[in-house]
Amino acid sequence: PTVDPNITVGPVRSGRPTSVEAGDTARDGVFLQTRGQVGKRLKSGQSVGLELYNSYGSIEDFSGFEGHAQQIGPYMSVPVTDQWSVLTQVLFGLNDASQDHNLRLWLTRRF
Repeated sequence: PTVDPNITVGPVRSGRPTSVEAGDTARDGVFLQTRGQVGKRLKSGQSVGLELYNSYGSIEDFSGFEGHAQQIGPYMSVPVTDQWSVLTQVLFGLNDASQDHNLRLWLTRRF
């Protein structure tokens, strides 16, 4: 989508992952999440954008908004080689159920 004649934003992605825990300390139920991303690949090969993470907990104990963790923040991915890149991100909690801050530094490999 075009926001301004000189700025193109994309891709826009969303996801609805679910998870089930396994092991001795596993919690019961299926856990719901949603994720959204708006990003831009720069001519230099770097990617920048904004991500939103929502964690709703188990479908067996679905609570209201304040019980769900929501975080939002910017990210930047920098290619190191053709296959490797470094992603850095800062997430900020949107409510009391969320961590106040979450700093991420990932080394990723393309296959």
